[in-house]
Amino acid sequence: MRFTNETGLLQVLKYSSQRLTRILTVPVTNGYRKLRRVLNPNGFTTRVMTDVRRGAKDLITGKPQSLADYFAIGSYYVAKKLVFIIAVLALVLPILYLKFLHPVIRSSFLTASMVVNSAEMVGYTGKVELLASEHGSVLYRGPLSEGRITGEGTLYDYQGNLIYQGGFLMEQYEGTGQSFWPNGKLQYSGGFSGGQYEGSGTLYTEDGVLLYEGSFANGLYEGQGTLYQNGSVLYRGAFQAGEMSGEGTLYAGDVVTYTGGFAAGTFEGTGREYDPVAGRLIYSGEYAAGKYEGQGRQFDADTGALVYEGAFYQGVYEGEGTLYDPQTQRPLYQGGFRAGRYDGTGVEYDPETGAVIYEGEFQLGVYHGAGTQYDPDTGFVVASGQYRDGQLVVVDAQDSAAETPTESVPPAASEPPVESAPPAESAPPAESESPTEPEPPAESEPPAETQLYQGPVTASGGIDYSALADMTPDQAREQFRAQPDDWSLSDGSVLVYADQTEGIGLSIRSDASGAAVSVDVWNDAPVAGATVGMTREELTAALGDPVSSAQESMGEGRMISISQSNRYFGRLTNLSPESRVTIYTYQTDSGTVQAVFAAGTEQCLLLEVLP
Repeated sequence: MRFTNETGLLQVLKYSSQRLTRILTVPVTNGYRKLRRVLNPNGFTTRVMTDVRRGAKDLITGKPQSLADYFAIGSYYVAKKLVFIIAVLALVLPILYLKFLHPVIRSSFLTASMVVNSAEMVGYTGKVELLASEHGSVLYRGPLSEGRITGEGTLYDYQGNLIYQGGFLMEQYEGTGQSFWPNGKLQYSGGFSGGQYEGSGTLYTEDGVLLYEGSFANGLYEGQGTLYQNGSVLYRGAFQAGEMSGEGTLYAGDVVTYTGGFAAGTFEGTGREYDPVAGRLIYSGEYAAGKYEGQGRQFDADTGALVYEGAFYQGVYEGEGTLYDPQTQRPLYQGGFRAGRYDGTGVEYDPETGAVIYEGEFQLGVYHGAGTQYDPDTGFVVASGQYRDGQLVVVDAQDSAAETPTESVPPAASEPPVESAPPAESAPPAESESPTEPEPPAESEPPAETQLYQGPVTASGGIDYSALADMTPDQAREQFRAQPDDWSLSDGSVLVYADQTEGIGLSIRSDASGAAVSVDVWNDAPVAGATVGMTREELTAALGDPVSSAQESMGEGRMISISQSNRYFGRLTNLSPESRVTIYTYQTDSGTVQAVFAAGTEQCLLLEVLP
């Protein structure tokens, strides 16, 4: 080696030592590499597989040729190749089991126990029992996939009660499954998606009574389905967002009470309503928000005869229509209505003969404005002029000489009867007539004479139901200015009075002998401080503790009152005369009051005042 100016002795020594170090460490490095190859599982597996292939080839291609190919074991000889194959299999089979077979067995047949949300769950796949704590109750039993609850499993609460059994996806109910109430009763069976009811399913109450079966979406009734009350069909038809919406049918027991359109849980559109006792048609026409509204036809519940056809508004006659006698089917009135009373221009007919008895203007049930009265037997005009609150106050000039405002003058025998006459034009009052003619009352304050109820009242001005309950049916009729719906029952009769404008909703029940049974109040009017819709606790606060309670059947009389309540106030109940009810009896300053509760309901359906 030649040294130059750029190369020093120190550099030569450093270079030489590096070469010497490499020479000395090469055997060590090579030995370490060989040892790693020997210990490497992949290398070991490769060698084993190579040996297996060689052994298999030798086993297939040839047999032992001499005693040197055998092991002598006593008086037996074992082929060395066989021993080799057994040894190889003893090494390979555990590897194959751990790599391929064990995961399948673990996930299918073995169940691991671990605490919920523990580190063991992370990434775990297989069957598990998830515990509330190390020695706590089981919360979940089923598969995990990569540490997530997915597959068919069973869920429990911390008290060990079964909550759900069925499909899961990432901890949420998915697919088909069953959910349970805390008491172990089945709550729901059917499809799930994202943890909510979805698709076809069946829902039950906490007591195990069928509540609904049909379609669901996002956990709510959606599509076609059947809703039950106390195990009996209440409604069958279309649902939207959990409410009756679309075409459907409502039931009371086995009797159809309504079929037609629904919206937001109440009658809407065109429909037909039936009496819940006899099943007769009582209304056919249009509805809005659960009440008659638009064009419709109303029928007598006892006979099925037509009672009214024309316009309705919020459940009462409003607009143009015709009122009929349910017995004779003759028209009683034809013309305008307002708030259920004659109002505007119309024609009134005699109920016995069907002849015209008045033609002209009305205001809330009485003659008011220009009009003409006729004799029903002869058809002659008996009075004509201007009416105020039912009284003739201005007589037409052409009639004043021959007639008085209060008496009819029969025509001469030779004079032909008049079938109908147009309303006479009103004449201006003569100069000598009183200038202090009374003005008509304001439309917003109808005169007292037009009010439906004119009977005894309480100190607060409400209807005295106790006084009504002590009257005979004929006496009770005299307390009202309108004819009631008269129902004949197998064990008596019921008079029904309803008027939303005056807040009246009551039924007067009598037995077969004509004696009063009770006055049923089914609107929101207070009875001794209590109203329909109150809970037991609220009734106790208003009336005190009940003096007794009893189980009875609903009966036809009460069923009529419940039906009227549904009809006028949009309440929906699936009850029949055979339904069982609980009657709580209270003693009050207003007399004996009974509250009617149906099974499974928390609110009072009916208040009864006893005679």
